[in-house]
Amino acid sequence: MELLSENTRKTPLAPIYHL
Repeated sequence: MELLSENTRKTPLAPIYHL
């Protein structure tokens, strides 16, 4: 799940949309 970690660094809402 490295992609999720990378997205989290770009935007805090990224992980929320993924979930």
